[in-house]
Amino acid sequence: MIRMLCRKRGLAIPETAFGSLESRIPPLLTPGAAEAFAVKIYRQVGTGTATLEDVLAESLTEYQSPIAPEVMAFQSRLRQAKPRHWNLCRLLFGESRRDSRVSGAVGPA
Repeated sequence: MIRMLCRKRGLAIPETAFGSLESRIPPLLTPGAAEAFAVKIYRQVGTGTATLEDVLAESLTEYQSPIAPEVMAFQSRLRQAKPRHWNLCRLLFGESRRDSRVSGAVGPA
């Protein structure tokens, strides 16, 4: 994704250069973070004297995820648990919101 986004900005990262840096790419890099990363590389290459490969290596080394791994793991567990809670609510309160309405209530369904 980073190679494609950099190419979109006119920065061609050779396959040979990218292969050695691929292990440094964060495992949970989101599309938005990859876009910001590509813009950062573009700006540093355009305004500095360093080569594209040097800027890419330095940026990957300095990258810090905007969210802590513990928070990401907690959010994943929460998301996985949500369907079970929803099924419990459906069992306790009925199949739909309509089932939980007071019988004889006036108004649109």
